[in-house]
Amino acid sequence: MTGRLDLQTFRAITIILVARGKKVVWHMLDGHLTFVKDQTEWNSSQIVFEITKMVDKTELRFTHVGLVPTLECYGDCSAGWGFFINNSLCSLITTGKGEPARRNSE
Repeated sequence: MTGRLDLQTFRAITIILVARGKKVVWHMLDGHLTFVKDQTEWNSSQIVFEITKMVDKTELRFTHVGLVPTLECYGDCSAGWGFFINNSLCSLITTGKGEPARRNSE
């Protein structure tokens, strides 16, 4: 399944694995990073969400396979993913309202 998203960074991804309640893997087909010289740095990378049920909670493990320190976007992208996973997604899960885009003041 391939999806096109109306977002600045994700132009096209393929969902290559869905194991309901366990794991989801996206494959980046066409990324567009506007803040680095090589705007295609994410192309061919994979974004992995692993879900584990615990006794009284659920653990989400997030990995961006291919996002490595040698990429120009590494620092900004790592910080961005940290925000989306630790803040926006957590808020969406706990309150029903996430923050899919950072405010300009952040």
